Amino acid sequence: MLSKKQATAIIKSYFGKNPLECHSFYDASQRIDKICLYHDDFSEEIVDNNNKAAVDRESGYSYIDDITWDDLEMDDVFLRINHTDSFAGEQILYHKLHDVSAAGDQEKFEKRQQFLKENEKKRIEIEQNLFAIGKNKNDYYMMSFLKNTDKWKVGNEILMYIMQFLLVFFIVSFACTRLDIMGVGAVLTAFINISIYMRIKQKYEVFFESLGNFKNIYNFARWIVKDETLGDIFADDKTKASVEKLKRMTNAIVSFNTRKQGTMSGDLGSIVVEYLMAVTLIDVAAFNRTMKIIENKQTDVIGLIEFAGDIDAQISVLSYRQSMEGGWCRPEYNSEGISAEQLVHPLLGNPVANDFAVKTRAIITGANASGKSTFMKAAAINMLLAQTINTCTAKSFIASHMYVMTCMSLRDDVLSGESYYFREARYLKRMIDVIDSRNNVLCVVDEILKGTNTHERIAASKAILDYIAKDNCIALIATHDMELTETDLYNKFYFDSTVLNDDIVFDYKIHEGIGGKSNAIALLEILGYPKTIVERARRGAEV
Repeated sequence: MLSKKQATAIIKSYFGKNPLECHSFYDASQRIDKICLYHDDFSEEIVDNNNKAAVDRESGYSYIDDITWDDLEMDDVFLRINHTDSFAGEQILYHKLHDVSAAGDQEKFEKRQQFLKENEKKRIEIEQNLFAIGKNKNDYYMMSFLKNTDKWKVGNEILMYIMQFLLVFFIVSFACTRLDIMGVGAVLTAFINISIYMRIKQKYEVFFESLGNFKNIYNFARWIVKDETLGDIFADDKTKASVEKLKRMTNAIVSFNTRKQGTMSGDLGSIVVEYLMAVTLIDVAAFNRTMKIIENKQTDVIGLIEFAGDIDAQISVLSYRQSMEGGWCRPEYNSEGISAEQLVHPLLGNPVANDFAVKTRAIITGANASGKSTFMKAAAINMLLAQTINTCTAKSFIASHMYVMTCMSLRDDVLSGESYYFREARYLKRMIDVIDSRNNVLCVVDEILKGTNTHERIAASKAILDYIAKDNCIALIATHDMELTETDLYNKFYFDSTVLNDDIVFDYKIHEGIGGKSNAIALLEILGYPKTIVERARRGAEV
């Protein structure tokens, strides 16, 4: 456990730095499976309630799907942004990066960003308090526990009350009568109670610990609310009301945390109290009562966790902005496609920047490794970052609000038995379904239908491209099939390469028009393939 002084040193040293290059405290790569739990629970709840996909206009939520998230390597983007100090901050930031419906809150978002930027002392103080919440591995399950309190109540309360009554009865009877049978009954009841307590504790230990740490979250929220300046900036009336409502509850659960810490440190008094609580089942009964309180005030409890996480995520975004050596911009919105100056991919070191503008749709051609896929990912990721954290890795980024869908990083799935082509066809179908059901969709497809023979690929690709050429869709399509450029429905762009001194040189710049020399055969020659293979390949390509 870090001291406050150590925590402050970390906060000051690593703010505005790339978290992947900082102290291991910020390295979240090994706990993505826990960080995602809040988002998974939240999105599943929306799907269950609406019986629809996460793309749901009526519910007001628009989560990008898992295929798009994986195609764009958004886990890595999250890790690059993640400068959070608490488990709640990590989970809320991860969730925010999925939700493109959050764009409407950007004015409030920027007001808070400005405050944090101009008030470094306050920002450090906030981080110190977030640091106290920490990133205990069990706390990542807190949201799931709190949303399902009915599943975590200890069963058969009547039995517990009976055992408590029997213990008191035997002890009082022995004291009054001095009968050995009463003493034996008291000892046996005590052993039974201890075994019940230990069994329950083993099953619910993670939740006991998480419940105890909620006190730290409550303390943080209460501190923000009580601070006149911070309360005006960050806390709304709902948060202030929740702090008041939960005061008695947090006093009830603080004993869990205090006693646990004392027991772990070897404090004799705490150990004695622990056994006393086990014998009397007082903790188990108190736990059940607390579960009932939480069930009645679930919205307030979860709201405070989200409140703390949201502030932590805000600080993380500010740190991310300051860490970008190439600069960043706030997005602007209009209704005419995408326009960007000096657009770069957020994960690349020393990236080549590109200017790009398209009002409707674009087909992008070019040689292997010339930059097509990276550019399209940069455009799609920035479209997400614009609508989630109001931040783009470009000098300027202008677009309409769009739901992003991709079909890019495909492979055969041996376990499911799906071939490359079958999986790609299924992914494209899910994209077509969304285009048919909602407005303003950005579709990004890399090497469309490359999993089948040339004749059918060209025919099917043309049909699909014609179909998605709708007014509600901006499409970026990368292909090696020059036949697909024979259409007036798509603007044409290309990436180029040059063979120079037995090497292939790329400028990684996007150009307007049809071009991009193929380098497939040249690459064989550079790699030292036999001349007969290279020459025969060239003759075959000329036919």
